[in-house]
Amino acid sequence: METYTNDWTFIYFDGAAEPSNPGPAAGAAVIDLPTGESLIATVDLGVQTNNVAEYSGAIAGLKRALELGCKRIKLFGDSQLVIYIMSA
Repeated sequence: METYTNDWTFIYFDGAAEPSNPGPAAGAAVIDLPTGESLIATVDLGVQTNNVAEYSGAIAGLKRALELGCKRIKLFGDSQLVIYIMSA
């Protein structure tokens, strides 16, 4: 396994519960590696809230990036709650 130590990995996450909140939910992340390759991490959550789905998308992306040996990670998303939690 190659370890990325000198370059940034960018993770873009999102999640949703449809058609109601709570409802059937999923989270996902796109992982842009320093090599230029992009990967997708997804998680099916059953019935959950939008907040759980957003958070789960972020966690799925972070777990996959760490499994790949990524060390320098920037996380992006549109959930103010998740960004606040991750920044605290």
